[in-house]
Amino acid sequence: MLMTKTRKNRNKGFTLVELIVVIAIIAVLSVIAVVAYTNISGQAEAAAIASDANTVIRALNTYNALVPSGQITTTGGITVAALQTLALTTTGGGVDMNLGVTITQERLTKVIDAIDYDGTSKMWTLATT
Repeated sequence: MLMTKTRKNRNKGFTLVELIVVIAIIAVLSVIAVVAYTNISGQAEAAAIASDANTVIRALNTYNALVPSGQITTTGGITVAALQTLALTTTGGGVDMNLGVTITQERLTKVIDAIDYDGTSKMWTLATT
C-alpha cells in the first residue's frame, strides 16, 4: 500500500522529455513568426518606396511640363533640397507642387534607384528591373 501511494505521487508532474518537446514547439513557432514579420516589413518598405517614387515622378513630370527650359532629365540633381524647392513653388506659372510626403536622404537614395527618365516619351517612370 505504501508503494502504491509513492508511485502515484511521482506521476503527477511533467517529465523532462515533455518539457523539452514543449520548448522545441515554442521555438519553432517563434522562428516562423520572426520570418513572417521580416517578410512583411520588407514588403511594406518596398511599397512605401514605390509610393514615394510615384510622388517624386509626378513632381518631376509636372516641373518638366511647366519649365521646358530647365527640365530635369537625370537623377544626378535630385536631392532632398531640390525636391523641397520643387514642392514649394515653380517658376512656370507659380503652381504649388506640394509633394505631400516627407522624404529623408536615405529614402531618397532608394527612390532614385526606383525611377528612370525615358528620353523617348520625355517622362519620368518607375524603373523596370
